[in-house]
Amino acid sequence: MYSRDGKMVMHEEEISKNKLPKTVLASINRSFNGYRIDDIKKITEAGKVIYKIELKNYSQEWKVVFDAQGRILQKKED
Repeated sequence: MYSRDGKMVMHEEEISKNKLPKTVLASINRSFNGYRIDDIKKITEAGKVIYKIELKNYSQEWKVVFDAQGRILQKKED
């Protein structure tokens, strides 16, 4: 997304699991052990990067937002 004057305000891109920071992967393994990682989005806004990730197992699906340090910012059962 761009502002009216042409400056980039927000950038969202789909990335693969191997492009996630190790801190985010460690947090997923700790808090969501046994879940499959699906649909990863890297969002850059105002110089900050967050990762929106869908995590699934056989009975549950979560949409979780992590910061670059692996902290969970938002967690919503889907």
